[in-house]
Amino acid sequence: MSYPKFSISAIREITAGFVGRTSRGRRPSAGPARLATFAVVFAAIGSILLFGAHAATTNQAFTLSPQSGQVTGNAAVVTDSTAVGGRAIKFGTGGTGGSTPASCGTSTSGAAQPSGSSYGTDALHQWNCALANRGTTPATWVLWGDSITEGQGSSTVAGRWANQTLTALRSKYSVSGVAGGFGYIPAWYGTYGPDSQWSTDPSMSGSITQNAARDDGNDGQSFGNGAGLGMLTATLKSGGSDTFRVTGTSIDILYNYGSGSFSYKVDSGGATTVSAGGGSGATGSTHVAFSSAGSHTVTVSGVSGSVILEGIMTYNGDETKGIRQYVGAQSGTTSGDFAAQATNMAAITASVKADLVTIEIGGNDYNRSSGTPAQTTANIKAMVSAIRSAGNAVGHVPSIVIVTVYPISGGNDAQGYPYSAYVSAIKSVATSDSGLGFLDFSSFGATAGQPSSLLSSSDDLHPSNSGQSKLATMVESYLEDE
Repeated sequence: MSYPKFSISAIREITAGFVGRTSRGRRPSAGPARLATFAVVFAAIGSILLFGAHAATTNQAFTLSPQSGQVTGNAAVVTDSTAVGGRAIKFGTGGTGGSTPASCGTSTSGAAQPSGSSYGTDALHQWNCALANRGTTPATWVLWGDSITEGQGSSTVAGRWANQTLTALRSKYSVSGVAGGFGYIPAWYGTYGPDSQWSTDPSMSGSITQNAARDDGNDGQSFGNGAGLGMLTATLKSGGSDTFRVTGTSIDILYNYGSGSFSYKVDSGGATTVSAGGGSGATGSTHVAFSSAGSHTVTVSGVSGSVILEGIMTYNGDETKGIRQYVGAQSGTTSGDFAAQATNMAAITASVKADLVTIEIGGNDYNRSSGTPAQTTANIKAMVSAIRSAGNAVGHVPSIVIVTVYPISGGNDAQGYPYSAYVSAIKSVATSDSGLGFLDFSSFGATAGQPSSLLSSSDDLHPSNSGQSKLATMVESYLEDE
């Protein structure tokens, strides 16, 4: 007996009106008027699964709900290299929660992603799964990087490409009732004027000292006990304070374990004292729930001894679900700065259960003639290793994406290396490790050192407001893969 053969493209046509788009957490539309196609869909799929027709399949047992149009079970990916050009048909749970399928979708390169970017061998698996389950568990993105990631060039902190990308992802992958907070605010920002002296910066007063990322003799400052995310910590003593202006439902105050104590107060309320001693682990954390959602002023003050304040994490309904972001970046840093503090930063990254870590670093290796391209490669590999090791220790290993920035004009650095040599060194980390993603900004549309509307007019180096938006679009297209 012969059986009809259906290609994946044919099934896509048959199911288009019934299941709609089911890619990565998008809940498809369905209705009673479309149930007539239900039997046809299963006849087509059954022909393929049972009789070895056109398509190749993985994890074949699954269920398609006629009420929600949602696919659950083990058949999350059906591919056909002839019919769909090697791309995957991706099925995922809806944004309101539910169990994660055995496969959460395989990110693949396509026209929408920035030119030159790649996904390794399912490098974004953990991130895809986190987005699929964002309705019950947070999808957490941690960013490591220099001034490009910290947002230098943006006139507002909310206008950084990282924040714009977060806003776009939350809009596309919304969770009912969850607005989402700003995210992580370090004890201080490393950005500077005239472009990025943000009015929303934490406000320091009294006996408090910024701990710089580089202890290279140029700044006269050192870390203290631990780096914190982005190495933007501050040492608090009695009489010193750091004030944060936030909007949301609650915060976490992050600090290094050690000696001393600090207090916090919300708005005009009374102060609550917290001991920074006696704990263990990557970082100390005190959760503060606000009496009401909205705008608040939080003041953290030194009480006794010296306390290393890392920063605060702000929430607005996303304490237990939604998409969250920790920007752990500092302007002027090199890959060597991050490699030196990778163990501590990776432990903090693991403690917040990161699902995605992007690493954008290396431009200052060229600008500052810090090391060689080979050392840049080794430093980034050390970061990757630290992140994976810390993730394994808590049973939660994130997806990791290596990022290279747009071209920089100029000749060789003081050691005789062109910028392209550092770009190749950074990219080699991803190309030599199929478990890593690679995000290429070379198609940004501007070259640092040459005037462009995409670059700050004050230095022709960092992204302007329009440049921040362009980068956000590029990053969003890579992380969505739709």
